[in-house]
Amino acid sequence: MDVFAANGPKLPMWLEQRVFGLLLRVLNGDLTRLGLPKPDHKLFETHPLLNSQLIHHLQHGDVTARPAIADTDGTTVTFADGTSEDVDLILLATGYRHRVPYAQRYFGNEQHPDLYLTAFSHHPGLYGVGYVETNSGAYGLMDVLAHLVAGHIADRTDRPERWLEFERRIATDHPDLSGGIRFVNSPRHRGYVDSAAFKDYLHKVAAEAGWEVP
Repeated sequence: MDVFAANGPKLPMWLEQRVFGLLLRVLNGDLTRLGLPKPDHKLFETHPLLNSQLIHHLQHGDVTARPAIADTDGTTVTFADGTSEDVDLILLATGYRHRVPYAQRYFGNEQHPDLYLTAFSHHPGLYGVGYVETNSGAYGLMDVLAHLVAGHIADRTDRPERWLEFERRIATDHPDLSGGIRFVNSPRHRGYVDSAAFKDYLHKVAAEAGWEVP
């Protein structure tokens, strides 16, 4: 999917949402028939979940989807639709939060660090590669970011005027990296970026600064 997204035809986001939404509907059908809730957002507006096995096991009755938990009383769980059931175990798989306490005083909010392009802090010489939250694989983006950081570090010695120019950019540049997507309004998505839009902008920044990136 990442390869197709990077090399496939470029479509307006509203058209991608319609085309791929229709394609998923053709391939999977209406997933509410399997007990899954109807999405409260459009396609691409939150992190993609790639798991065809779940649909397989739902179809074969190996897994039963239930609504959200409304209340618990001992071993009895009451669901949002009013039904209840006795359970042995509740496993909370709710995701994660960035936790880097020693860096928080420099980077700000852990869920939405105050980092230019998710890597450059407002403290010269301090960087935070790895804080990127995106709708695609992140390691390729981290590779490009690492090259930008290396270029900026080299400039401090080799091209101090270019280094100062980029420091000013860190303080003043506020690009829209959403790629035209209205991401879900949640703490996780506050610093979310669209992979394609982000990579394009990283290459633009690198070209203007004279840095070579992959």
